[in-house]
Amino acid sequence: MIGVLIALLGEQTVEALHWSHKAEAVRTSLDQELSVDLAFAAEQQAQKLCAKRYFDALQTAIVHNDAHLANALHDLGRPLDSYPWQADAWDVALSEQIADHLGRKELANYAIAFRRVATERELQFQMSDNFAEAMAVRYGVPSNPAVEHAQLAALDKLRTEEGIVLAISASLTGQQGPGLGLKPDAALTAGQANKAAACEAALQALGSGQR
Repeated sequence: MIGVLIALLGEQTVEALHWSHKAEAVRTSLDQELSVDLAFAAEQQAQKLCAKRYFDALQTAIVHNDAHLANALHDLGRPLDSYPWQADAWDVALSEQIADHLGRKELANYAIAFRRVATERELQFQMSDNFAEAMAVRYGVPSNPAVEHAQLAALDKLRTEEGIVLAISASLTGQQGPGLGLKPDAALTAGQANKAAACEAALQALGSGQR
């Protein structure tokens, strides 16, 4: 009887070690992916003023049916996130039930963080579609109230979606990341402030040229 108990205890110990090693491996992958996602979130925050001014300028172009201004904005590039948000490690953790072997608080932070990442990915496609519709003013078609209304409606959706992603990115960088002891990937965040400043300067120059 004692021998059986010892054998069972040994099996349980081996299994616990097995899951411990798997959990540690997936934790490393989760942290690597989240650090990248946090860098994307940090860039959204860095670019928020640029995005607001860009949308304001695009609204001016739509209201005045100004194809020249719209094309100038188009040439500046979209002030929208186009990064590949990452969540592969989280999918693996769930499918292989490794997530069950993480600490409760840790698991909650990962779950919230990657749900926010999933929402970012979903909104990315919606924003791309709405941007394309609003930016159609650059083609210089004759003024049409119905077309203008549709373009302004698309821009309004874009602003709403931008507000949502900014709230998400603020939560990722201000709550979930710190809660897991993670920071944005330094290699990806390098130069973000300069990029944002360059965008704002370009928009300011564009505005001056329109006067």
